[in-house]
Amino acid sequence: MKQTMTLCTICTLLTIGVCCTATAELIVIKDTGNTVLSDRYLKNVHVPNTEKIMNLISDQKQKLDQKTISANDVGYPDNSVFTPGVVVKHQIKKGFFDTVPLFVIGDDQQSLRWASTNKEYLKNIDAIGIITNVQNKEQTQAVESRLGIKLIATDLKGLDRIIGTTHYPFLIRNGWVEQ
Repeated sequence: MKQTMTLCTICTLLTIGVCCTATAELIVIKDTGNTVLSDRYLKNVHVPNTEKIMNLISDQKQKLDQKTISANDVGYPDNSVFTPGVVVKHQIKKGFFDTVPLFVIGDDQQSLRWASTNKEYLKNIDAIGIITNVQNKEQTQAVESRLGIKLIATDLKGLDRIIGTTHYPFLIRNGWVEQ
């Protein structure tokens, strides 16, 4: 027995929808003779107007296409539990930051001096630069310009528990935190 069933599912991801139609042959696993028509279960099911939904999604997509969000606009103001201070070299738990060197600085004299002194080394090891405790992208860009390195302002929530310090500047490399 072959029945055709159309399944129309609207999936949205960032208000972009996809409509798909599937056709399948009904496979009976067990027939007890107590078959009941599905009409009574489906009589209150509302089938959406897919054309209307697709038009709404298309309208939203066009509106989103007209907007741009810079990565540097996200994450401000960035205030963390980290403060300038002394970081004693120590090893962190295996598996954290084993492959990608990462350094954290702020917009303070100690950080700027440390980053300026270590700038070439940080570039040579392809370290990812993070800046914390900055209020806006202009502040981040000013530090980038002063140092000649790219920085990402990001939330450091929870990092203190992983690395065992709340002070910066520091470099994490090969499982070690050092200043």
